[in-house]
This record gives sequence, C-alpha cells and structure tokens, in this order.
Amino acid sequence: MTLDTQRKPYSILMSEAERHHIAQQAAPLGISVPEFIRITALNKDLEKALLKIKKQQVDNKEAAQILAALGRSHIPSNLNQIAKSIHTGSFIFSPDIEKQITDSYDFIVWIRDALIRQQGLKP
Repeated sequence: MTLDTQRKPYSILMSEAERHHIAQQAAPLGISVPEFIRITALNKDLEKALLKIKKQQVDNKEAAQILAALGRSHIPSNLNQIAKSIHTGSFIFSPDIEKQITDSYDFIVWIRDALIRQQGLKP
C-alpha cells in the first residue's frame, strides 16, 4: 500500500502564545508556519529543507521570468505568421523575416538553457 503524497489539511489546536512562538521561529527562516511545523515534526534536517525551499523559490522566479519574457515577445505570433505563409505558398524570405527567425532561435535557446538550469544541469 502506497501513501498518497498530496498534501491535505490537518488541524491542530494551540494557544496564541504557541502560535506566536512558532511564527517567531519561522519568520527569520523565510518559511511559513505550516512549513516550519512540517519540517520540525517530521524530524527533517532544517538546513537541508531550507536549502530545498530556497532552490524552489529561485526556480519559480526563473520560470516566471521565462513566462514574462514570452508574454512580452512577439515571437509566437511571428513564428505562426511565418508558418502560415509557408503553408499557403506566400512565403517571401526577406531581411525582416531572417531577423524574426534569428530572434526566435535566440529566444528559444535562452528558454531551453533556463529550463535546463532549473533542473540543476549545465546547458
């Protein structure tokens, strides 16, 4: 029998003083009270757990940067227009099209490298 790894709520009763004490310990570490309770209750190595949390935060930040850059760029639209013109037979290769393709390539390589770095590998 395997245990479900999905997190589910679990309520505990504690005084306001206990709650404040836990919050005071969690705050300087930059983690939430539930995360602090989970780490300490499961006798996990606090330093290792904090490093893992910090890495996830960095990964999330880099993923947000990728999505923001993708949202700001016209690359998906430009590639779609180029593909459409190729399929309809109206494609004309020009310096502007070459620049769009080169920019798209550079952007895709940047996304690829960022995603590889997120996995802890070297691009």
